[in-house]
Amino acid sequence: MTHDLYTLLEEAPQMYLSEIQDWIALTYEVHISKPALHLNIHNTGLSFKLLCRAAAECNKDFQQEWKQDVNAHFTALQMVFIDETSKDERTVY
Repeated sequence: MTHDLYTLLEEAPQMYLSEIQDWIALTYEVHISKPALHLNIHNTGLSFKLLCRAAAECNKDFQQEWKQDVNAHFTALQMVFIDETSKDERTVY
């Protein structure tokens, strides 16, 4: 199960713990708490920095598909953008 989790995170590093929790519940019919899940991910050697880098290197075709979907289904009034210039790398927000 740990190997499958590691493979999942390599393929979809942008997933939240709750999404991973749901995936485990559906795939293995096992409930795992978020702290236990976090500990398992940490024990595999994956870090937030590694996952962010992998997420940033996503497929350009998927990015283009997402942009087209956003343009088709959202208006400018529904968009919110943030500026990360003051992010100090000590917090995730």
